Amino acid sequence: MGDEYTASIVIWPGALWPVALVVMYTAMFGHFVGVCLVVAGVARLADPAARADRRAWRWLPAGTLLAAVIVVLAFSPPGESVRSWILD
Repeated sequence: MGDEYTASIVIWPGALWPVALVVMYTAMFGHFVGVCLVVAGVARLADPAARADRRAWRWLPAGTLLAAVIVVLAFSPPGESVRSWILD
């Protein structure tokens, strides 16, 4: 920010503009979706039917753990710095 050499650079020219919108919306709302996924995963792990299903019991903890890691990284100072850089 505030760099006179990169202030006028267009990062998302022409056809890449739809990609920029997806990246910006993900940066704005992705960590909130991650919190919802962690809550839903923990609730599903508490369900006895999910514990009885072998396939669900193998993949659900892994997905919940990955979502939790993403949430922790998104709310960390480096994650907030990257988010503000993307949204700037």
